[in-house]
This record gives sequence, structure tokens and C-alpha cells, in this order.
Amino acid sequence: MRGVKIGNTILAACSINSRCRVVSILGGREMRSRLTDLGIVPGEELKIIRGNRNSPFVVQVRGGKVMLGRGMLEKIEVELV
Repeated sequence: MRGVKIGNTILAACSINSRCRVVSILGGREMRSRLTDLGIVPGEELKIIRGNRNSPFVVQVRGGKVMLGRGMLEKIEVELV
């Protein structure tokens, strides 16, 4: 996982019902902008509601739920809470 710090992981590697905190967004400007619009920014806590390794995840953020595809999941660096 290029760019991910030791002790952190990417959101795609998290399991259902796990809670994590966003550390950084590894994508480009448009990816960061889109995720910011969804409320997914460094420091924000997320909870994985639904999904598996072959499908999008439903993630709870700021009291709402959003669906994220595999490409985005692999660009979000998180730490488990």
C-alpha cells in the first residue's frame, strides 16, 4: 500500500461494523473534493455499515450514510478507533 503510514490501513481493508478515523486521502484533487462534499475528511470518524471485498461499502459519516466504490475505498487512509 504505497503512501500508507505504518499502523494505518486503507478503508477497503476494514471489516463491517468497524470504526475508523480518516488519516488522509491518497487521491487527486477531484477525489479529495468529492470526498469532502460527502463529509469524509481527515479526522472524521467513520463506521462501516455494509459491504465486502467485492462490492461497494456503505459508510456512516456525520449521522448520514454514503456508498463508496472500490476505487475510493482504496484511496482513503484510516486508523482503527
